[in-house]
Amino acid sequence: MKERIAWIDTAKGIGILLVVFGHVWRGLNDSTIKINSTTYEIIDRFVYGFHMPLFFFLSGLFLISWVNKNSYRYGLTAKALALLVPYLVWSLAQGAVNIVLSSFTNNALTLSELIYNMFINPIAQFWFVYVLFLLFVISYPLIRMTSNIWQVAGLALILFILSPFLDFWVLDKIFTNYIFFTLGAAFMEYTQRNNSKFKNSFGIVGSMIFFLSSVLNILFYNSQIGSIFLTFITAITGILTMIYISQKITGRLMSGLSYIGQLSMVIYLLHILATSGTRIILINIVGYEGVFGNVILGILTGVAFPIIAYKIADRLNLNWLFNGFKISKANPANEKKVI
Repeated sequence: MKERIAWIDTAKGIGILLVVFGHVWRGLNDSTIKINSTTYEIIDRFVYGFHMPLFFFLSGLFLISWVNKNSYRYGLTAKALALLVPYLVWSLAQGAVNIVLSSFTNNALTLSELIYNMFINPIAQFWFVYVLFLLFVISYPLIRMTSNIWQVAGLALILFILSPFLDFWVLDKIFTNYIFFTLGAAFMEYTQRNNSKFKNSFGIVGSMIFFLSSVLNILFYNSQIGSIFLTFITAITGILTMIYISQKITGRLMSGLSYIGQLSMVIYLLHILATSGTRIILINIVGYEGVFGNVILGILTGVAFPIIAYKIADRLNLNWLFNGFKISKANPANEKKVI
């Protein structure tokens, strides 16, 4: 079993809390609750400026190791079983709930739309799992052909620049996030090859630039004033800041975040059902429309409910609902190591 690296789990914990908060925040704004528009936009743009790039970066950390250990066929089969099984299960479950409770939800959905979207245009938060699998599909041959992750990252940067001009299928999401996925792999390759640790100076400088770029990104959001450049710098420095913070956190806070991080995919798959349900109950049944209370309860249920559901599923030997299936027999790649 692969030894877990504490700061990675901690970073995942921070990241998934931001994801849950972001969806609670947007869900409230789309409901009958009135949030000050300026406050909403500042917080929304700050969180969405880096939290998904962070997840793609963290997902790419072990990309090189995965390529080196697996043949293309075996590796992708394993990824398909691990990612697409939970994707299909929970897309169907969340979509079915959305259809049944369409009069209460923010985004109505029909059965035909659900079936179509599951295969072509992922619903809600599930786009991440869908795109992540495709990034593994793309990355294996590119890394094998180039034997250099930095060359692949260079290609990914070009695709990132082209991403605003694409509005077909999920290509915009692939092109936007591939650079962070490959930089995660490059970061891990560099630190392992040079046996180096993340320097405090990188974290401090990165945090300062992150603060400045976040302010500029908020001020010039969706404008033509260096939008691509600001988006990239904000995301990268946000990632560096989260790495720095994750490596500095210790004690119970680290243990708690690390635990949440280890179950980040579980929370990601199921949190919308929990947060939406909480919002519907508080607003439509209880009649409570306080922003602060809705946010706090939304985050708590968005984290706790998926973990409880996973623990129950695990006891019933149904953890495949969240983890998919594993191929028991190893099938290493015949090719030489690429890096």
